[in-house]
Amino acid sequence: MDRQRQLEEDAKELKRFGYAQQLLRDMGGFANFAVSFTIISILTGAILLFGHGLNYGGPLVNTLGWPLVTLMTLTVAASMAEISSKIPTAGAMYHWASLLGGPGIGWLTAWVNFIGQMATPSCSRTG
Repeated sequence: MDRQRQLEEDAKELKRFGYAQQLLRDMGGFANFAVSFTIISILTGAILLFGHGLNYGGPLVNTLGWPLVTLMTLTVAASMAEISSKIPTAGAMYHWASLLGGPGIGWLTAWVNFIGQMATPSCSRTG
């Protein structure tokens, strides 16, 4: 399928959800990598949590725990990628949950995500 036809189909899909195509849909591989790396910040998480895992869980946490958690995280990411390919809106999980489970589920999703974000320790904090 050529690119122009795909863009037209995507615009129709967005219109079906009540949205108009507004954003530029062109991002190269390096730009995609740069945005993803900035958001994920692998080095920050690894540097801050490697010692914590060794101190409180021992080597087993770092050798078995991290790969296991990585697989689980990739499973969640694949699920979200599948949903976002079928419901391509900017509302992300709140909007998806509202469309798939109703407004109450969307509201619950938003609050659970907010509480999770607030419970996550800040990377700038030390000690």
